[in-house]
Amino acid sequence: MNILGITIFTHDSSSSLIKGQKLIGCCEEERFTREKHTSKFPIESIKFLLEKANLESKDIDEVVVPYSPLKNYFSKLFFSFFNNKKISTTIKSLYSDLLLYFNLRSRIRNLFKSNNINLSKNCKITFLEHHLSHAASSFFVSGYKNSAIITWDGRGEWPCLLLAKGQDNNIKIIKEQTVPNSLGQFYESITNYLGFDGIGDEYKVMGLSALGEPKYYDIIKDLIYTNSEGKVIINKSKWKYNLYQRNQGKGYEVNFKEFNKRSYEDRIEKKHLDLASSVQKVFNEIAVNISRELKKKVNSNNLCLAGGVAQNIIMNQKIYLESGFKNIFVQPASHDAGLSLGGVLLAASREGIKVSEKYFSPFLGPDFSDNYIKSILDSTAIKYKIVSKTYIEVAKLIANGNVVGWFQGRTEFGPRALGSRSILADPRNPKMKDTVNKKIKFRESFRPFAPSILEDYFEDFFENSPENEFMCFGADVKVNKRKFIPAVTHADNTARPQIVRKLRNPLYYNLINSFYKLTKIPILLNTSFNVQGEPIVNTPTDAIKCFYSSGIDYLVLGKYIIKK
Repeated sequence: MNILGITIFTHDSSSSLIKGQKLIGCCEEERFTREKHTSKFPIESIKFLLEKANLESKDIDEVVVPYSPLKNYFSKLFFSFFNNKKISTTIKSLYSDLLLYFNLRSRIRNLFKSNNINLSKNCKITFLEHHLSHAASSFFVSGYKNSAIITWDGRGEWPCLLLAKGQDNNIKIIKEQTVPNSLGQFYESITNYLGFDGIGDEYKVMGLSALGEPKYYDIIKDLIYTNSEGKVIINKSKWKYNLYQRNQGKGYEVNFKEFNKRSYEDRIEKKHLDLASSVQKVFNEIAVNISRELKKKVNSNNLCLAGGVAQNIIMNQKIYLESGFKNIFVQPASHDAGLSLGGVLLAASREGIKVSEKYFSPFLGPDFSDNYIKSILDSTAIKYKIVSKTYIEVAKLIANGNVVGWFQGRTEFGPRALGSRSILADPRNPKMKDTVNKKIKFRESFRPFAPSILEDYFEDFFENSPENEFMCFGADVKVNKRKFIPAVTHADNTARPQIVRKLRNPLYYNLINSFYKLTKIPILLNTSFNVQGEPIVNTPTDAIKCFYSSGIDYLVLGKYIIKK
């Protein structure tokens, strides 16, 4: 079967495709449209995947949409009537849900048709639950035969948390929790209160938390906590929820007596740092409590995480250290873009199809041949040079203090660059963090950078964290190593390391290894190849534009090296 999954009706739209037993690819639409967190129909990513698989639209047997509009409908109905002031708004929204449900298949067919893709009459359109798709996106690529599963985010259709058990080719739901008791929306609303975008900027709060002290811990703990059963509870008397103002973190109405909501243009003060620190501490405790309660219910040492909340690396580290689970897998595209992956994997499992992958590789997007790259460079008259072993030359450039845009192979699936679309620099230089933030990324000075490290040296530099290839866990930088890698050591002496394995990413491994031979440091500073407000570059043209509009010194496209 050829199964296409599409994330639609939400931010971070995407597509994933299975052909037979092979995962052809997964793509975020934003990489094509250049509109970050786009909710547009993922037509460009669909076209790419069909071309990559050598398929036509009539060859698609099933389209999977990870969205079930009537999920918990009556629970939502009950909540809406008793918790929203404007009954007219409630009735209108709930009627729209019903209307959408009865017209959804025809609407989706029309979306394909309006984008010049005609599905066959026999093509099945399947709707799967949001959080179940999140669960599948992690468990079915984890390599575990059995596992506990947690998925958490702002909310899907109505649930915001799912606890489950994965066994072989099946997922069994243990418990669900719905809004307003949402850990994800709690963090979104605090992100908005601190002056950032409530959906998409949560990692800024995570970065800020390292700079403050948990001065407001008791205040936050009174707003949101877990009960004895590990259920998230929001204090309704102090934190009011409006279902129909959820976008941009406005669903919750909360005011701190200590200070008002910060505007983006306002200076970040100590009180903002302390709020971020307090929120992160409570957030961590709640996550650990939930994980511990699930450990009691599931006889497994394995845990799979997905959903937007699972992108919080500090929380993931705490779960690893304190939950009792020995092995934790976090799917790198755990946000809503990953739903399309979960959708196709879940649909395949229900058809008795097991996708054959030795290990999960996040490099699932477009790639470009050297001949194609050369044609782009020649058409723009950009001067370049070719060297036989590019990684040796680039290692020298980085060791000499240059910042390099690195464009190789297939695009990563997920928000973190993993050595395919990366900006790379020397982690030894204490000034490099500020240089890359200010002159290249054009972003806030407090934002940290990740270290990519050769697999054999992880334990020499980091502790209190599992080895992870996808930058999904925080780690403590060992005391005796901090002076050697200041550019990737955060204010609280932590980092977000990426293990680079020779067998799985040989070119990137060779680059870091060449840098190691020159410097005795087996690490590169790695950040995503983009500037603030833009998606990660997707094509050679995107990379060239980013190169010339930023302070990057050299651009490496395949085997071609370009100097500014």
